[in-house]
Amino acid sequence: MKKSKPFPVLLYAFLAGIVWSSFASVPFLWDDKGVVVDNYAVHSLTNAVYFFSKDYFSLFREFSYRPIVTLSHMVDFSVAGNLPYLHHAAGFALHFINGILLFYLLRMCIPAAGFLCGAASLVFLVNSVHLETIAIASYRDDMLMAFFFLAALLFSLQYKKTGRFLPLMFSIGAVLLSLFSKETALVFLPAVILIDMLVGGDGRDARRWRYYGLIFFVTIVYCWIRFKVMRNPEAALAVTPFSSSVLLAVRPVCTVLAALNAFFLRGANGGFDYNTMHAVVLSSIGGCAVCMGAVVLMRANRRVPAMRLALILFLLPLVPVCGLYPLENFFAHRYMYFPAMGLSVLVPCLISGTGLPRRMQVCLLGGVITLFSIGTLIGQRDYWSEENFARAMLRSNPQSHKAYNYLGTISQDAGRIDDARAFYTKAIEIEPSYYESVYNLASVLITQGDYASAAPLCNRLVQLNSFRSDGYRITGDMLLAQGTITEAEQNYCAALERNPQDIDALNNLGTIYESAGKLDDAAALYRKVLSVAPRYAPAWSNLGNICVKLNDYQFAVQCYLNSLQSDANNGTAWYNLGNAYMREKKWNNAEQSYLQALRANPESSEPLYNLAVAYVAQGNRPAALDALRAYLKDNPADVTAQQYFSILTQQSEN
Repeated sequence: MKKSKPFPVLLYAFLAGIVWSSFASVPFLWDDKGVVVDNYAVHSLTNAVYFFSKDYFSLFREFSYRPIVTLSHMVDFSVAGNLPYLHHAAGFALHFINGILLFYLLRMCIPAAGFLCGAASLVFLVNSVHLETIAIASYRDDMLMAFFFLAALLFSLQYKKTGRFLPLMFSIGAVLLSLFSKETALVFLPAVILIDMLVGGDGRDARRWRYYGLIFFVTIVYCWIRFKVMRNPEAALAVTPFSSSVLLAVRPVCTVLAALNAFFLRGANGGFDYNTMHAVVLSSIGGCAVCMGAVVLMRANRRVPAMRLALILFLLPLVPVCGLYPLENFFAHRYMYFPAMGLSVLVPCLISGTGLPRRMQVCLLGGVITLFSIGTLIGQRDYWSEENFARAMLRSNPQSHKAYNYLGTISQDAGRIDDARAFYTKAIEIEPSYYESVYNLASVLITQGDYASAAPLCNRLVQLNSFRSDGYRITGDMLLAQGTITEAEQNYCAALERNPQDIDALNNLGTIYESAGKLDDAAALYRKVLSVAPRYAPAWSNLGNICVKLNDYQFAVQCYLNSLQSDANNGTAWYNLGNAYMREKKWNNAEQSYLQALRANPESSEPLYNLAVAYVAQGNRPAALDALRAYLKDNPADVTAQQYFSILTQQSEN
């Protein structure tokens, strides 16, 4: 018997690595900041206990119950921190493993089709339809679902062939992991049945039916957990139907045609919103492709099992997203991740069906792979910066409220507050009920002190979704900034009623208690924040302030150091750390802390006075005089500093 060749791992890794190499410099994009970077709950693996609570949705900022995806982000952050290239490297590694699993799935289903297995895997690895799936770290759902889905299929084939217990258990476990990665895995049972019926496979009927029964039971259990026990309380409010002129009855057809376009022409046309005109264009392109493919398929009798498998892998995963794709959803291409496997199998099938000599088929396949790779390389330019990505969204749809909102967040992070305000306003003009834009504009207005304009937006947030804590929390922020303490406290409490794990509301309520002298209550709130978000810098700083008031300087120092581990450029934290060291008479440490405070915030002169005191304590009067001169330059009316300067000057002269 001829031994089958192994998968050429190194060769494929080299080729795929070249195609996707520029993603090493891609920053965090779009939802990455909310889901990974700024989501403190993801920064600690201990928060995995909330996977079994409905606090999961508010704590991890997820709409759907996908704990495996959240766990992957937690593991990534524990290893990579805030380094985006490591998160993207993990995504690429997962994508490459999926390419390997596709190779072995084809080999097990169609043992004689060695050329097809390798070709399909390579087409899948380099296709540009995966751009946003790999470039956006928070869009890992489909890759994880596909990984466990393919693993479950492979184990199921092994079980039906051998009847062994371990492959059965591994397959069931992989199915569960796939389901808890994304709901699309609900098509697993139909996929297994269709593969057995149309592609063929080894094993006795008793084993198959036993396996079907177990998977059916697992699916029912999952549905009970996902849609009953762990149903998002906000689901009923957040789900709104897509408005489109495309009739519901023909949406599946449009979905298939748009998917064909996305796979074969993604690198040429880029992303786009799917309005009626695009649907017509997509139908034309897809229709031509289908007609041409049908002619070739008629000649490909020898590849019928492969084509059946390709159609199963392509069409079944599209069923759950017919209502989303291709209608008004810029990010619909990520839904193509799993269906792309089916089309990747179809490409070499079509080439084999041409009847050309094998050498010509290899050359033709090489040309197709080269074109796909070039499309991927060209498409990556839109992901090199957040600005490029947002502008690409606007090119695809000039009326995209999400694009304008994203440009607003980019501008706000860069300190361009006026630009951010203009972008948020534009987003609200396009879509007045878009919660994120209303919230972001209210935040900017509060920062600018325009409370009269911010108040109606805060009220609108509560009207848009009274179940979310954000509207009450930002109202509390506005009232706190205005000095209306009692009403601010009431709003923070209302926010915590809706989300007991809202760390910003907990922290801000703690500052109110601290100002009122309720130090124990404030400390309890700060500790609750840190139990959920151990890297949340403001809570560590505030807890350190309480420790200073309680004369516990040693623990205060530790609190400030913990805060600075998460936010090393916080000048206030460095200043407070210096003060704590001063109380402990650790003059050199205090000196270094004050110098760091000045580096972090050069415009602040407050650390200079205490720096002078630290210099004097160490016997360095010239440095102390220099520090006091700089302090008095900004604070000439400070009588105490003037007297201290005079005393030091006299001592130096003597």
